[in-house]
Amino acid sequence: MPLTEMEQCIQTILKHFHESAAQEGSYDTLNKAELKQFITKNFPTYMKKLKDPKILDNVFEQLDTDQNQEISFGEIMQFITIVAILSHDRIHGGTPESSA
Repeated sequence: MPLTEMEQCIQTILKHFHESAAQEGSYDTLNKAELKQFITKNFPTYMKKLKDPKILDNVFEQLDTDQNQEISFGEIMQFITIVAILSHDRIHGGTPESSA
């Protein structure tokens, strides 16, 4: 049976994560340089809107919840989830707080 569109999306996320992670060190984690490359390559539209490119350093620190200087797949999914929620909110012209 062919994959559904949602299943294909998951496979695409996995593919891009592993492509970026394989650049240096572990195949299952991103270091700071790999995270920057992952975000820059996969979210160029959002990157154009950033006023301060150094914000990616802050993103790394926020995502690295176990403070091991590596971003796991679970940690990158937190980032992707936040981006998806913000995109959803933008479509509806507000934030979750404004709809409460």
